[in-house]
Amino acid sequence: MGQERKGEEEIKRLMTKLGHALADRDRADSAIRKLREALSRGEGSEERQGPEEEKELKELLKRLEETRDEVDELLARASSTLEKLRAISLWRRLAAVFGGILIFIGAMAITTGLFALFLGILSGIMAPEVAEVVGAVAIGLGALLVLSGFAHQLP
Repeated sequence: MGQERKGEEEIKRLMTKLGHALADRDRADSAIRKLREALSRGEGSEERQGPEEEKELKELLKRLEETRDEVDELLARASSTLEKLRAISLWRRLAAVFGGILIFIGAMAITTGLFALFLGILSGIMAPEVAEVVGAVAIGLGALLVLSGFAHQLP
């Protein structure tokens, strides 16, 4: 249980970080648009000394756009991975519930088998030899169900 809670907390932290990265990417995209508009209108030309500075500015804009595209790709991959982790977490919970049900049914089968084998509660319904076989089969089946239930409970 503690390990599952730790995993859930880790997923929440990753989702928070993903949200911050998305906000940073949006701010960078806004800055890129402003810079592109300023270059296309020729604003700030009095600050620039010549075409060399404009060329450097265009190169910086190109690198920013490439970085933004890389961040977009990383965000998409991270989001996909987090969704897969959520699905796996849900499947693990369902498997644990199923394991609990198997353990319960197995314990009931073992108990019934023990009663049939040692107390002869089925002797009135069937022959005592058949009741012993049914009791032994119930104990064996119950043991398999309990072991399978424990296997489903493991992380």
